[in-house]
Amino acid sequence: RNVAAKIAAGKYLIFLDGDDKLASTYVEKMIDVAQYNKDVRMVYTIARLFDSRSYLVPRARPVYKKLLIYNHYFQVTCLLEKERFIKIGGFNEKMIYGIEDWEMFLRYCQPGMKVARVNEDLFYYRKKEHSRTIDVNESIRKTLAMRLEMLHNNFDSYTEFPQVLREYSLDIERKRSLKT
Repeated sequence: RNVAAKIAAGKYLIFLDGDDKLASTYVEKMIDVAQYNKDVRMVYTIARLFDSRSYLVPRARPVYKKLLIYNHYFQVTCLLEKERFIKIGGFNEKMIYGIEDWEMFLRYCQPGMKVARVNEDLFYYRKKEHSRTIDVNESIRKTLAMRLEMLHNNFDSYTEFPQVLREYSLDIERKRSLKT
């Protein structure tokens, strides 16, 4: 993804995993929102899960402090400004087990940054019974390695909100306790 982003010619980036799908109007609608709202730095949409289960994932409006704790606002498929993505260093290539999209969003988004949502299900996310994300979440070693990398790369953001750092630590502890 980082290599593709660097050679991309456009102003915006949209990443799409090979097993996911977009509605035929996805790109047009996302760009329309970004161009109409010049202060918006990211556009996302409602997702529809398909395959092993099918349901809508409406995604709440993002709150930066909650994004520090939970990865439940965006999928990797959203519209990003290429210039900003390159400036923050793109995806962290050390995050080989996953959640690299979440970690990138922590660096890409900032408190108060304007994010817009298209209120239609235009992104179709394949929900498998077994996936890299599920495998990582079931491996406490991999989960902790990725969470520690995320904390290390975004330490200033976490220390800006001490109560969030405590809640983040408790969330990791809960996950560890569930596995033991």
